[in-house]
Amino acid sequence: PPLEGVAGTADIAARGKLAAVRAGYYTDAFAQHFVSGPCPAPGPLINRGHFIRVMALESILRQFLEASTPARAQIVSLGAGFDTRFWTLHASGTQPRRFIELDQADVVARKAAVVRASPSLLAAFPEGAAFAGAR
Repeated sequence: PPLEGVAGTADIAARGKLAAVRAGYYTDAFAQHFVSGPCPAPGPLINRGHFIRVMALESILRQFLEASTPARAQIVSLGAGFDTRFWTLHASGTQPRRFIELDQADVVARKAAVVRASPSLLAAFPEGAAFAGAR
């Protein structure tokens, strides 16, 4: 079922990011996991917006992780939606000690279900990791 209200923006953002990835604006090997159904191309302006946001956040997080000790660094993502940053950082070999995502219960539950159903997403988690708060 579709997410309603503000939670629905998680679906919209995930579709937009996947469209930008498919159009070649940037690479995200994990974006397709969080989109089901059609993913219409929103056009260059929206794709560029996603590209700028993703690249800016990536730059800030990399600078933060380089300036701190990754074994001690923690990232808290508020309103994380279906963001794939945890997996892209893991794939690049740059991980903080903790990566915490917070969002509305329906979004967290859907994201947790997608992760549990995908061995490639689950593989990034350390042994014993939990989805606290997910239904």
